[in-house]
Amino acid sequence: MTGPPDLSFSRHLRVRSRTDFLRVQRSGRKVRGRYLILLTTENNLPTPRFGITVSRKHGNAVERNRLKRQIREIQRLHRHSIMPGRDVVAVATRGARQASFGQLEAEYLDLAARAGLRRGSKGP
Repeated sequence: MTGPPDLSFSRHLRVRSRTDFLRVQRSGRKVRGRYLILLTTENNLPTPRFGITVSRKHGNAVERNRLKRQIREIQRLHRHSIMPGRDVVAVATRGARQASFGQLEAEYLDLAARAGLRRGSKGP
Protein backbone atom coordinates (compact mmCIF):
# COMPACT_ATOMS: atom_id res chain seq x y z
CA MET A 1 0.00 0.00 0.00
CA THR A 2 1.41 3.37 -0.96
CA GLY A 3 0.80 6.58 0.91
CA PRO A 4 -0.06 9.99 -0.46
CA PRO A 5 2.52 11.63 -2.72
CA ASP A 6 5.07 13.92 -1.10
CA LEU A 7 3.80 17.45 -1.74
CA SER A 8 6.56 19.26 0.11
CA PHE A 9 8.57 21.86 -1.79
CA SER A 10 11.98 21.97 -0.12
CA ARG A 11 14.92 24.16 -1.11
CA HIS A 12 16.69 21.46 -3.13
CA LEU A 13 13.69 21.52 -5.51
CA ARG A 14 14.12 25.22 -6.30
CA VAL A 15 16.37 27.19 -8.63
CA ARG A 16 17.85 29.65 -6.18
CA SER A 17 21.15 31.10 -7.41
CA ARG A 18 21.51 33.94 -9.86
CA THR A 19 23.94 31.80 -11.87
CA ASP A 20 21.32 29.10 -12.34
CA PHE A 21 18.62 31.62 -13.29
CA LEU A 22 20.94 33.17 -15.89
CA ARG A 23 21.88 29.73 -17.26
CA VAL A 24 18.23 28.85 -17.75
CA GLN A 25 17.53 32.23 -19.32
CA ARG A 26 20.47 32.04 -21.75
CA SER A 27 20.44 28.42 -22.82
CA GLY A 28 16.89 27.38 -22.06
CA ARG A 29 13.90 26.75 -24.24
CA LYS A 30 11.21 29.45 -24.03
CA VAL A 31 7.45 28.87 -24.29
CA ARG A 32 5.18 31.92 -24.08
CA GLY A 33 1.62 32.23 -22.89
CA ARG A 34 -0.72 35.06 -21.99
CA TYR A 35 0.21 35.16 -18.28
CA LEU A 36 3.48 33.21 -18.05
CA ILE A 37 6.67 32.42 -19.91
CA LEU A 38 8.25 29.06 -19.11
CA LEU A 39 11.99 28.72 -19.50
CA THR A 40 13.49 25.26 -19.24
CA THR A 41 16.85 23.57 -19.59
CA GLU A 42 18.53 20.37 -18.45
CA ASN A 43 20.06 20.25 -14.96
CA ASN A 44 21.60 16.72 -14.81
CA LEU A 45 19.94 16.09 -11.43
CA PRO A 46 17.54 13.27 -10.50
CA THR A 47 14.73 15.75 -9.78
CA PRO A 48 13.30 18.80 -11.52
CA ARG A 49 13.96 22.22 -9.97
CA PHE A 50 11.64 25.22 -10.15
CA GLY A 51 12.12 28.98 -10.08
CA ILE A 52 9.96 32.10 -10.33
CA THR A 53 10.67 35.57 -11.66
CA VAL A 54 8.32 38.49 -11.07
CA SER A 55 9.66 41.92 -11.99
CA ARG A 56 8.93 45.21 -10.26
CA LYS A 57 6.65 46.14 -13.15
CA HIS A 58 4.02 43.92 -11.51
CA GLY A 59 3.24 46.33 -8.71
CA ASN A 60 4.33 46.75 -5.14
CA ALA A 61 5.90 44.05 -2.96
CA VAL A 62 2.54 42.79 -1.69
CA GLU A 63 1.23 42.23 -5.22
CA ARG A 64 4.48 40.62 -6.42
CA ASN A 65 4.66 38.29 -3.42
CA ARG A 66 1.03 37.25 -3.88
CA LEU A 67 1.74 36.36 -7.51
CA LYS A 68 4.89 34.44 -6.52
CA ARG A 69 2.96 32.49 -3.88
CA GLN A 70 0.34 31.51 -6.45
CA ILE A 71 2.94 30.33 -8.98
CA ARG A 72 4.91 28.50 -6.29
CA GLU A 73 1.76 26.65 -5.22
CA ILE A 74 1.06 25.62 -8.83
CA GLN A 75 4.63 24.34 -9.15
CA ARG A 76 4.36 22.50 -5.83
CA LEU A 77 1.08 20.81 -6.73
CA HIS A 78 2.26 19.69 -10.17
CA ARG A 79 5.95 19.00 -9.57
CA HIS A 80 5.42 15.23 -9.80
CA SER A 81 4.10 15.58 -13.36
CA ILE A 82 7.30 17.29 -14.59
CA MET A 83 10.05 15.11 -16.02
CA PRO A 84 13.19 14.80 -13.85
CA GLY A 85 16.46 16.44 -14.83
CA ARG A 86 15.00 19.83 -15.82
CA ASP A 87 15.16 23.35 -14.44
CA VAL A 88 11.87 25.18 -14.98
CA VAL A 89 11.58 28.93 -14.42
CA ALA A 90 8.18 30.65 -14.64
CA VAL A 91 8.32 34.33 -15.57
CA ALA A 92 5.16 36.37 -14.93
CA THR A 93 3.99 38.54 -17.83
CA ARG A 94 2.03 41.79 -17.63
CA GLY A 95 -1.44 40.23 -17.42
CA ALA A 96 -0.53 37.71 -14.71
CA ARG A 97 -1.56 39.98 -11.85
CA GLN A 98 -5.15 40.12 -13.09
CA ALA A 99 -5.39 36.37 -13.75
CA SER A 100 -7.15 34.04 -11.35
CA PHE A 101 -5.37 31.09 -9.76
CA GLY A 102 -7.28 28.73 -12.07
CA GLN A 103 -6.19 30.66 -15.17
CA LEU A 104 -2.55 30.63 -14.04
CA GLU A 105 -2.69 26.91 -13.27
CA ALA A 106 -4.31 26.01 -16.61
CA GLU A 107 -1.76 28.06 -18.52
CA TYR A 108 1.18 26.61 -16.55
CA LEU A 109 0.06 23.05 -17.37
CA ASP A 110 -0.50 23.95 -21.03
CA LEU A 111 2.94 25.57 -21.33
CA ALA A 112 4.59 22.60 -19.59
CA ALA A 113 2.95 20.23 -22.07
CA ARG A 114 3.95 22.43 -25.04
CA ALA A 115 7.54 22.48 -23.76
CA GLY A 116 7.54 18.69 -23.48
CA LEU A 117 8.03 18.79 -19.70
CA ARG A 118 5.05 16.73 -18.60
CA ARG A 119 5.54 13.04 -17.98
CA GLY A 120 3.98 11.07 -20.79
CA SER A 121 3.84 14.03 -23.19
CA LYS A 122 5.59 14.16 -26.50
CA GLY A 123 8.79 16.21 -26.73
CA PRO A 124 9.04 19.57 -28.48
